[in-house]
Amino acid sequence: MAAAVVTESLGRLFGLLEAFKAFDSDNDGRITAAELGGLLASLGHEASEEEVNLLLLQGDGDGDGLLTAEEFLAAQMTKDAEHLDVVVGLLDVALQISQGESLPQQELCQGLEGTFDWSPEECKGVAAAMDGDGDGVITVEHLCLFYNAFM
Repeated sequence: MAAAVVTESLGRLFGLLEAFKAFDSDNDGRITAAELGGLLASLGHEASEEEVNLLLLQGDGDGDGLLTAEEFLAAQMTKDAEHLDVVVGLLDVALQISQGESLPQQELCQGLEGTFDWSPEECKGVAAAMDGDGDGVITVEHLCLFYNAFM
């Protein structure tokens, strides 16, 4: 699979995560049905209250009536299921080579070059896509969140 497809999936995931954070008004990592409705509308998905409640019910893995970021991402990323093996492989590589709370892009590139049939430029592009804030470092927190979203 082309690195560009993985990069696109990771970019989409970052966009969804940022949208989720924007509607988590109390920053507790969970959103209510009302917040979910606003989030969907902002993503261009006009949904009725009934549809929002149904979506919340379908995504609410622990039955608490709220959506965590992981639950929301997992529900939204099902469209990328065809990329699942590659993305999970990518995240496995990243988690295996990470020695602390963060992973420099350069280290991830080195790990990817031996794992996938990608050019060094493609590896750099994927690593950059995983670095949400562009600081050259990928946090383990983001890796775990991505892993959970695709599992």
